[in-house]
Amino acid sequence: MKTSLKLSVIAITLLLLNCENKSKTVIDYKFADKETVIDCGNPDQAKLLNEALYSFEDDITQFYFKQSTNVPAAYNRFFKLAAANRVKFEEIATPHTLEIFDALKNNTDLLKDNSINYNSEIISCLSENFQYKDLKTTFHALVSTNSMDATLFYPALLPHIRNTKTDRNLGLYVALDFYYKNLKDLDPSQLGKKEETSNTGLPNKALKNAPIQKNATNQKGHEGHNH
Repeated sequence: MKTSLKLSVIAITLLLLNCENKSKTVIDYKFADKETVIDCGNPDQAKLLNEALYSFEDDITQFYFKQSTNVPAAYNRFFKLAAANRVKFEEIATPHTLEIFDALKNNTDLLKDNSINYNSEIISCLSENFQYKDLKTTFHALVSTNSMDATLFYPALLPHIRNTKTDRNLGLYVALDFYYKNLKDLDPSQLGKKEETSNTGLPNKALKNAPIQKNATNQKGHEGHNH
């Protein structure tokens, strides 16, 4: 009898562990060596949030300013395009970012019905650590009246977007509310397929002409030598 009871307990335990493991997304932490700048949630959540921030910044910087890696400029460009609903998420996002999105969705109360849960522990922690009092006050006022929405918060946030490089909690909020929540419908097989035809005129695309210019210079050199 006791043996049967023990076997039943072991079987139930293994079943629960298996279900728990299936609900979690295993990701490869590409930015684990970077400074820990977010301290919200439990240690595992904090690790995931730091990865989410750095992966977002890498995505937008590689897409908008690949050659200069200008993170503040990438924030500014992304944010203005996001406000105009002109961000091409399928071109910017990477498979690693989608893995992070799945982990955020499965392992925290941050995303509910593919929307941000502004009353979640993580968002509350981030907003409490905003460096600017006026921004914090506006955010909390909107949340307390159940009026919080990214579009309503945008005017208050716009003057501070250049400070996201120093206010890391604000940077992660921007990443979560303007980027990650919009990745829900992306097809991983379609990521980046239109990248070659986007951002005409940006520095990283213009630099593709450099080899041609170099060849032209070399050709002139040869012509001068022939003379």
